[in-house]
Amino acid sequence: NGMTEEKYDVVTCFGVITIFDDLKIPLRNLLSAVRDGGRLIIFGNFNLEPIDLRAQVRRSDGESDNWLQGYNCWSQLTLEKLLNESGRVRSLKWRKFVMDENIPKTSDPLRAWTFETAECKFQQRRGSGQLINQYFLDIQCT
Repeated sequence: NGMTEEKYDVVTCFGVITIFDDLKIPLRNLLSAVRDGGRLIIFGNFNLEPIDLRAQVRRSDGESDNWLQGYNCWSQLTLEKLLNESGRVRSLKWRKFVMDENIPKTSDPLRAWTFETAECKFQQRRGSGQLINQYFLDIQCT
């Protein structure tokens, strides 16, 4: 069931949460590992708008006809609602992560790269057309 008897002061989940199509079970399991008064820190691509995106990708260059799991983009509102429903949250704090160096585009369009926009010198993008806006979510647990 993913639940653990072990409890930790700090539990981290970096760059993984976007692979899940349903966040209830992973969040429950992560919270189960945090001791009372501990912290859960999640890092990933989250939407400021109240829109969730579940994504699948398929290469159209003939390399494969198979649909692959893409990178979902959950709204910050969805995470806050699910975490608050858990009854374990004392406080939540979002911190934007700003890329400070260039990631060159490679021959693999599924890999992220950066480009300059009016708002951001190193805006991340995927070949799926998704812009990547990453945040740390620091959750103080009860």
